[in-house]
Amino acid sequence: MRVHVLLFAVAALAGVSVHAAEDVDKSKVIEKPLVADTPETFAQQASWVAQEMQPDGRYEFTKPADKQRVNVLLTQMSNLLQRSGSVAAMDHATRLQMFN
Repeated sequence: MRVHVLLFAVAALAGVSVHAAEDVDKSKVIEKPLVADTPETFAQQASWVAQEMQPDGRYEFTKPADKQRVNVLLTQMSNLLQRSGSVAAMDHATRLQMFN
């Protein structure tokens, strides 16, 4: 269940923002959205998620198997964006793969 929640958060990267170290408060909701609709912006978001799965991160207590699954899915999502160039350029089937 926790993996699904984390993956939903990753899939909804359009609603997630990269934060500077001074802006990290694990008890607060992330309020500054950034649209990760290109390979470059997605890479930034994926990097942030990976960093937050480390000790002292927002997702530090994620189980190792779940972290591995998140990394696999982030890679798959990145590959989809690399092939299409952007979410806007994706066909319907690719978008379903991306967000499901």
